[in-house]
Amino acid sequence: MTEVVYKIVVDGKYCWKTLFYGIKRSRFLPFEKWLKADKKMVKDGSGGQEYLSGIHCFKDFDVAINYLSKFRTTTGTGKRVIECFAKHLRQKPTNKDVYLADEIFISSQK
Repeated sequence: MTEVVYKIVVDGKYCWKTLFYGIKRSRFLPFEKWLKADKKMVKDGSGGQEYLSGIHCFKDFDVAINYLSKFRTTTGTGKRVIECFAKHLRQKPTNKDVYLADEIFISSQK
Protein backbone atom coordinates (compact mmCIF):
# COMPACT_ATOMS: atom_id res chain seq x y z
CA MET A 1 0.00 0.00 0.00
CA THR A 2 1.29 3.46 -0.93
CA GLU A 3 0.91 6.28 1.59
CA VAL A 4 1.60 10.02 1.54
CA VAL A 5 4.40 10.84 4.00
CA TYR A 6 6.69 13.74 4.83
CA LYS A 7 10.48 13.68 4.82
CA ILE A 8 13.04 16.11 6.16
CA VAL A 9 15.59 16.88 3.46
CA VAL A 10 18.54 19.19 2.85
CA ASP A 11 18.63 21.54 -0.14
CA GLY A 12 21.08 20.38 -2.77
CA LYS A 13 22.11 22.26 -5.88
CA TYR A 14 19.90 20.19 -8.22
CA CYS A 15 18.05 17.78 -5.93
CA TRP A 16 17.15 17.03 -2.33
CA LYS A 17 19.62 15.22 -0.08
CA THR A 18 19.08 13.04 2.97
CA LEU A 19 19.60 14.61 6.36
CA PHE A 20 21.97 11.97 7.69
CA TYR A 21 22.24 8.50 6.25
CA GLY A 22 22.16 7.87 2.53
CA ILE A 23 20.40 5.30 0.39
CA LYS A 24 22.72 2.89 -1.40
CA ARG A 25 25.66 4.98 -0.13
CA SER A 26 24.36 8.22 -1.62
CA ARG A 27 22.70 11.15 0.11
CA PHE A 28 21.11 12.36 -3.17
CA LEU A 29 17.38 11.75 -3.60
CA PRO A 30 16.50 11.52 -7.30
CA PHE A 31 13.03 12.44 -8.56
CA GLU A 32 10.49 10.17 -10.23
CA LYS A 33 12.06 6.93 -9.02
CA TRP A 34 11.22 4.48 -6.23
CA LEU A 35 14.16 4.48 -3.80
CA LYS A 36 14.69 1.35 -1.73
CA ALA A 37 16.03 1.39 1.81
CA ASP A 38 19.23 -0.36 2.80
CA LYS A 39 17.50 -2.66 5.28
CA LYS A 40 19.64 -4.08 8.06
CA MET A 41 19.53 -4.47 11.81
CA VAL A 42 20.80 -1.27 13.47
CA LYS A 43 20.96 0.61 16.76
CA ASP A 44 20.54 4.38 16.73
CA GLY A 45 21.98 7.04 19.02
CA SER A 46 19.80 5.81 21.87
CA GLY A 47 22.17 2.83 22.05
CA GLY A 48 19.41 0.51 23.08
CA GLN A 49 17.03 -1.56 21.05
CA GLU A 50 18.10 -3.06 17.72
CA TYR A 51 15.60 -2.66 14.86
CA LEU A 52 15.25 -3.05 11.09
CA SER A 53 16.40 0.13 9.36
CA GLY A 54 14.43 2.03 6.72
CA ILE A 55 13.96 5.45 5.20
CA HIS A 56 12.94 7.93 7.92
CA CYS A 57 9.68 9.80 7.33
CA PHE A 58 6.62 11.14 9.12
CA LYS A 59 2.91 10.52 8.68
CA ASP A 60 1.95 13.99 9.89
CA PHE A 61 3.27 17.24 8.39
CA ASP A 62 3.06 19.18 11.67
CA VAL A 63 5.02 16.49 13.51
CA ALA A 64 7.71 16.66 10.80
CA ILE A 65 7.91 20.47 11.09
CA ASN A 66 8.23 20.21 14.88
CA TYR A 67 10.96 17.57 14.52
CA LEU A 68 12.76 19.77 11.96
CA SER A 69 13.06 22.54 14.55
CA LYS A 70 15.46 20.31 16.54
CA PHE A 71 18.17 20.71 13.87
CA ARG A 72 20.39 23.71 13.30
CA THR A 73 20.65 25.04 9.77
CA THR A 74 24.23 25.65 8.70
CA THR A 75 25.10 28.49 6.34
CA GLY A 76 24.19 27.67 2.76
CA THR A 77 22.17 24.54 3.55
CA GLY A 78 18.49 24.77 4.21
CA LYS A 79 16.43 21.99 5.65
CA ARG A 80 12.78 21.52 4.77
CA VAL A 81 9.92 19.06 4.87
CA ILE A 82 8.72 17.63 1.56
CA GLU A 83 5.78 15.44 0.68
CA CYS A 84 6.51 12.06 -0.90
CA PHE A 85 5.04 8.58 -1.19
CA ALA A 86 6.09 5.53 0.81
CA LYS A 87 5.57 1.80 0.77
CA HIS A 88 5.71 -0.65 3.69
CA LEU A 89 5.79 1.70 6.69
CA ARG A 90 6.54 0.66 10.23
CA GLN A 91 6.91 2.79 13.35
CA LYS A 92 10.46 3.35 14.54
CA PRO A 93 10.71 1.52 17.88
CA THR A 94 12.94 4.19 19.45
CA ASN A 95 10.80 7.20 18.42
CA LYS A 96 7.02 6.98 18.10
CA ASP A 97 6.87 10.05 15.81
CA VAL A 98 9.17 8.58 13.14
CA TYR A 99 8.25 5.91 10.59
CA LEU A 100 10.56 3.73 8.55
CA ALA A 101 9.69 3.04 4.92
CA ASP A 102 11.03 0.25 2.74
CA GLU A 103 10.64 2.55 -0.30
CA ILE A 104 9.94 6.23 -1.05
CA PHE A 105 9.04 8.12 -4.22
CA ILE A 106 9.64 11.86 -4.65
CA SER A 107 7.51 13.14 -7.52
CA SER A 108 7.96 16.90 -7.43
CA GLN A 109 11.13 18.55 -8.60
CA LYS A 110 12.76 21.59 -7.05
